[in-house]
Amino acid sequence: MASDRDIHAKVWTHMVFVWNRSTRVGKFYLNGASAGEQHYTGQDIDLNLTNHTTYELGFKKDSKKTLHGSLRDLMVFLRPLTFGEAFILYSPTRALCPIRSTAAGGCCEFPFVYKNTEHNTCTNVDSERLWCEVKSRNQRHPMWGWCSIYAGCFQFYEGLCGWRNWNQSVSPWKQAVKLDMETLTKQVKSYLQSKGGNSEPDFIKDSNYQLDFVENHSGHVNITDLPNLVAFTICFWMKTTDNTSAGTPIWYRVRYETNGKYITTIALVDYRGFYIYVGGSQSTKTNSTANDGYWHHICLVWTSEGGKFTFLNDLSILSGTKFSEGETIPGGGQFIVGLTEDLAKEDPKAGQFIGLISHVNIFNKALDREDIERISLSCGEDFSRAIFPWSQFINSLVGDVKVQKPALCADFKGYRFMVFNNNTSQPQTSFFESPLYERSYEGHKICVRFRYLIYGTGRHFLRIYQQLDLIDYPRRLMWAVNGSNNTDVIWKYGRVTLPSVTKYKVSLEADLGSEPGYISVRDVHVVPGYCHPLPFRATKECDRNFTAISGIILSPHHPGYYPPLMRCHWTINVPRGNTIKLRFLEFQLEDHPSCSKDSLEIYSELTSRKLLGKYCGERFPAFVESSSNVMVITFESNDKITGLGFKLHYTSEKADIDEKACFQYEGCPSSCECNPVSRKSLEMVITVKKGRKLTALPGNIPSKAAVILFQRNKISYLSKKQLSDMSSLKYLDLSGNRIFRIEGGAFGNASVLQTLKLDSNFIRALPNGMLDNMNNLQTLDCSANLIDTISANTFSASLASLTTLSLRQNRIKSIEKDAFKLMNNLQYLYLQENAVKEIPDGLFLGLSSLKILNLNVNQIMRLSSKTFAGLSSLEKLDLRNNSLDMKNVPADAFSGLENLKEIYLDEYILCCYAENVVPGVRCISPKDEFSSCSDLMKNKGVQTCVWILGLTALVGNLLVILLRVFVKEDNKVHSFLLTNLAISDLLMGVYLLIIAFKDVQWQGEYFKHDVNWRSGLTCAFTGVLSMASSEISVLLLTLITTDRLICIVFPFKMRRINRKRSFIIVGGIWVFGTMISVIPTLGFDYFFDKKRDVGFYGKSAVCLPLQLSTERQAGWEYAVSIFIVLNFVSFMYILTAYTAMYLRVKGSAKQVRSTNMKRESKMAKRMMLIVLTDFLCWMPIIFIGLLSLLGKFHDPEKQAYVWIAVFVLPLNSALNPILYTFSTPLVKKKIGEHIDSLISFLEPTVRRPTITPGQKNFWSTFFFLYVIIAKGKGVPLKPLPTSNPNKSNCQPDKILESERPESELKLVEIPGIFADETSLSVGFVVACCGSEENSCVRLIKHFSKIKEEDWKKEVELAKELRQGLEHPNIIKYCCHSETEKSVVNYKKAEGFPRFRKSSFLLCFDFSANTTLEEYLISDGIIFNVDSLIAVAMDLISAIQHLEQKGVVHNNITMSSVLIGKGFRVPPITAVLGSFGFAQRVCQDFPECILDGRSVEDILGKNILQFGFVLSEMMRNCCDSNEFEELQELMLLCLEQNPEVRPNACQAKDLVEKLWYRNDIWDTPL
Repeated sequence: MASDRDIHAKVWTHMVFVWNRSTRVGKFYLNGASAGEQHYTGQDIDLNLTNHTTYELGFKKDSKKTLHGSLRDLMVFLRPLTFGEAFILYSPTRALCPIRSTAAGGCCEFPFVYKNTEHNTCTNVDSERLWCEVKSRNQRHPMWGWCSIYAGCFQFYEGLCGWRNWNQSVSPWKQAVKLDMETLTKQVKSYLQSKGGNSEPDFIKDSNYQLDFVENHSGHVNITDLPNLVAFTICFWMKTTDNTSAGTPIWYRVRYETNGKYITTIALVDYRGFYIYVGGSQSTKTNSTANDGYWHHICLVWTSEGGKFTFLNDLSILSGTKFSEGETIPGGGQFIVGLTEDLAKEDPKAGQFIGLISHVNIFNKALDREDIERISLSCGEDFSRAIFPWSQFINSLVGDVKVQKPALCADFKGYRFMVFNNNTSQPQTSFFESPLYERSYEGHKICVRFRYLIYGTGRHFLRIYQQLDLIDYPRRLMWAVNGSNNTDVIWKYGRVTLPSVTKYKVSLEADLGSEPGYISVRDVHVVPGYCHPLPFRATKECDRNFTAISGIILSPHHPGYYPPLMRCHWTINVPRGNTIKLRFLEFQLEDHPSCSKDSLEIYSELTSRKLLGKYCGERFPAFVESSSNVMVITFESNDKITGLGFKLHYTSEKADIDEKACFQYEGCPSSCECNPVSRKSLEMVITVKKGRKLTALPGNIPSKAAVILFQRNKISYLSKKQLSDMSSLKYLDLSGNRIFRIEGGAFGNASVLQTLKLDSNFIRALPNGMLDNMNNLQTLDCSANLIDTISANTFSASLASLTTLSLRQNRIKSIEKDAFKLMNNLQYLYLQENAVKEIPDGLFLGLSSLKILNLNVNQIMRLSSKTFAGLSSLEKLDLRNNSLDMKNVPADAFSGLENLKEIYLDEYILCCYAENVVPGVRCISPKDEFSSCSDLMKNKGVQTCVWILGLTALVGNLLVILLRVFVKEDNKVHSFLLTNLAISDLLMGVYLLIIAFKDVQWQGEYFKHDVNWRSGLTCAFTGVLSMASSEISVLLLTLITTDRLICIVFPFKMRRINRKRSFIIVGGIWVFGTMISVIPTLGFDYFFDKKRDVGFYGKSAVCLPLQLSTERQAGWEYAVSIFIVLNFVSFMYILTAYTAMYLRVKGSAKQVRSTNMKRESKMAKRMMLIVLTDFLCWMPIIFIGLLSLLGKFHDPEKQAYVWIAVFVLPLNSALNPILYTFSTPLVKKKIGEHIDSLISFLEPTVRRPTITPGQKNFWSTFFFLYVIIAKGKGVPLKPLPTSNPNKSNCQPDKILESERPESELKLVEIPGIFADETSLSVGFVVACCGSEENSCVRLIKHFSKIKEEDWKKEVELAKELRQGLEHPNIIKYCCHSETEKSVVNYKKAEGFPRFRKSSFLLCFDFSANTTLEEYLISDGIIFNVDSLIAVAMDLISAIQHLEQKGVVHNNITMSSVLIGKGFRVPPITAVLGSFGFAQRVCQDFPECILDGRSVEDILGKNILQFGFVLSEMMRNCCDSNEFEELQELMLLCLEQNPEVRPNACQAKDLVEKLWYRNDIWDTPL
């Protein structure tokens, strides 16, 4: 098939090919996205019938096509994958939805077509909210969903995301699996058995069974009364391990009248690979199997329209169309469950069913996916919508069928939350609480569906509570169930309707009693709207007539909680002449003052229906007695809170006929109820009759009305003097009406009125004169209205008795100065939740008795010294959540409040103002993590650390800068990077010292300077310094790590950073670091905290913008991206890089002697120190920042923030000079050399003492500045020591004894090396010797008889060079012998010349087998300066050894130097060979032995040849021009004047210096 997308070269591409044999469709996916599909129309191919036994990977045999590339992560699935599964394989750590998800957890699919328009993102067409399609546009009936706006656990959709245990001291809720529940069930059963109790359920439901069909069974189930079907859903559970039979679990055979034949119209044939039968249509064999020994939930869904069918095996879907399209499947046939072998003969494909079947349910409709998922969660329940539920199948058994109870498929796999009580001493109650959910935007209610299981004896209750995010709103019980004494392990369905008009929390309460048991909840799913009033299973009617003389009346589901939205009716009819006495044995309903929610009403008589009482909550009499022989009881519940219900007991008694006294109030309005205040008083309480709503005040209210309760009606207008004659009225409640207008004088002469409640109306203004003559008014509540102004005339009447005035939750913007001047006795004034912007000076002058003033949640912007003048008695003041500009709040703003005890503020600085003028006041405000009223840094330990770290960072980095400026290095790049690192860390020292200086400057009075400091330019500049220093240092450390990584891990694959590139990168880092630090100071509103009136860096007193708290301040996303994201990426890169470097070096050093292992240990410690310091400095910021953002970090005192800001963050800047400069061996060596030079310089005047290593460290510190000054001023220091060649111990010529030859030599090849020495008489071969376990490779140099003297001479030279310690850079001499004394194996050496017995052999080790010339031209090798200096170091070491032995090599060329694997960085070593032309000074130049200068000239030939080799290597080196001293060294070695040319010792010192300067680890291994 062809793809509509490209596959790019040199880029990994994830490919998935899906072949569905049943639909003959192939689909191709690239990187998780569809790349094409194709329908196959050819002949069906069954791969099981072919001879293919292997996969062809990378090469196709028939077409000879080859894959040019790489393969990895190959997976083969024996089933077609869905799009979602293909995407998970492509990106398993990413969310399933690549673009956007829906609020219900689905995935949006783009593009989709709606009304002939293609949409590539969520749309709001025909809707007020964004929506998208959640299924492929190729489907005929796509589904849709609301697009998710927020991520995380902020809305209640599915599962228990973000829930937590409320009390950890009791048994907690935990996530568990089926195995955990089975273990707990066994524990409970064991406890019950130990107590002698029954651990099995007393009653097993009719549907809780399974059928066992054994091999060759004769029984089955036969249902013969199915109706005609135009759609059906058949679901069942099955389990089998049979692999021999084409097992058929269900089979429906019926006679078609059209052709008079019996046809199998519904069947699932062969659980080894199902065939699907529907009507007259059959599918090919599918790849869906069910014989693996596990329970499988299988459903077959079909509808006549379009002939669409869906087959689900554990929710794995196969679907198709045109199966019996438009047909009706006749009823009256035989529906067989568990096909027998005899019945299977009717169909050649069918076979007997062997295994277990349970919970077959037949529906005459096509269930949707959601219903099927719910059914598949577990078995054990019947379904009211099934035309044939499983409970009826047991009545249709034919033959011998084994029935087993209970069904074992009751609990399917999957996660669940559960709580377990194993304590048998005291009851336990465990709460599981949700996070604060956002309100639902899809309706006012949500329906929460779930499954629950309660198991154990004794008391066990499960309750669901909801708490709305409203002030003083208690947690409400919404749903409950009594599962006490239940030992039936069956999951039950639950559902509850929750209001969602505001933010809310949901909690589960598990009341576990004191007996062992558990409660579990799973499969929580939320849908918009109300839940269905009936539970998932059908409920019994609660209406009933009682005629017995006594009886019990129970609420629905008693002793469990009654369901919502119930209406039940009971009638008790006893013989005439009797009355009925009803006693309350148990009673608990939802409570309400007027019982307008859940209630129980009791009436006497059937026709007149005289109300005896209406009860709710837990308020009920001991008994109620009727006046006749009939009593009617009505129970109603709403859709909200439920309760335990009630248990009533009635009896009949003979009636006693007495006259009942009646009292009727005259003048009571018809729409009201009038009740006396007390039996001895004529004053009345007037309320509105149930079911009535007043739209206006009644005109005939009795004058004796003392209390009028007209709340929550529809009164909209109060006319003048409407209540003027209420001479007894003391309490008037008109709250919750629709009052928008009140005329002046509406309350007339209500002079005794004490409480007036007008809250929750629509009043826009209080008219002048409204409160005239209300001299006794004590409480006035005008909250929650639309009042926008309080003028000087609003309360112009004398309100001398008023003590409480509430104006909260209005729209008040302005209050005139004299608004409260006549309220001398006012004690409580509530003005919170308004829009007041300014408080006039002197507003409260008349309120000398005021004790509580609440101004919370306003827009007050300024305070003055006279704002609170006159409030001498004020005890509590609340100013939180205002817009106070700190610059406009003077320090004496709270002066005059001498009795103030509590004050609530948003800023601790305001608390400092208050405490300064009112000593001892309790001030509640957010604490400042750094500062107190007296100190910028209140923690003394923090103050000390700032000074120490600031001076350390400043001095240490300043010394590094001076060292690298005056002491020049040849590795310019390395020095340049470390110099810039020191400069950036120096800025951190400057920052710390600025903070420390300001702390000292303002000590004792910091609060006076806080506002100007944090909003000023100095704080912004200090913050820029800290952020720039921190981030530039991080990026420079990342760059230095990259340079080291290239040198060690990729020494031959990548080029090191040169000077030009380093200048560009470092310049970019400085520009980037400065830019990200300065941007927040450029005046963007995004970075400005309007609430505190400070900028990005003024959020804290130390001017650091770290995001280490749950509070989302201005610009927090910017701070997170810099300090958390960028630093985390850098640290992980550095950690990975150093790990790779260490593993590379450690792998190369496995075979090194213990002396080098010590160096490796030293290097590992330095690596660990570098990574550890980075970890300690960066990861606390990253981890605490992430935990704070997620709300998981609890640090109320913010001490972590303080120490991170002033200690952890700057620590790296103080340690970097030590880590990267002062601790390196090169710097130590330089300082040591200069100390020696200084002492040598002072020797003429000061006697030189003997310096121990410990004293040397002291002197290195003492003379450090001298070294810098000496270098800068050109003071001559002691020159490098020169070395005279050692004289060789020349022995007189003697006859050589053959050393013991190697064991059998197996010739391998003729090498192409040392061509200068090869001739007809001399040659080289490669041989192996030793056993197969310990074999080694040897280079054999063979000499003919005529070259015997040359052989002896070279043997003598080889032995001379081997004397003492063997040199690692000279080819290793192994042995020598005559050929006739050696065993040579020619079996595998066809074509090799045969050695004559008179020839001679000289044997060398051949571990280094590539010449330097060949190495330089090898593919894939980048010969850089590191490799050049390493080879030069090895070669000059070998030459120095020759010089000490008095040997002139005469043939040091590119071809005589062998390159092998080395155990160091870089991992190569050089070995000098080809000694055929070498000469010994003591033998070949006897006349020069006494002349030292001549010997030096002769040995100087080695240095000349070394110079030529060095020149050739520099020509092949990619970046050697960066090292000037390399060029100088080469010219010195090629110097013809022996007085100028260095000897081997001097040349080695020069190379060694370059080695140490260039070596990345300062410690060669």
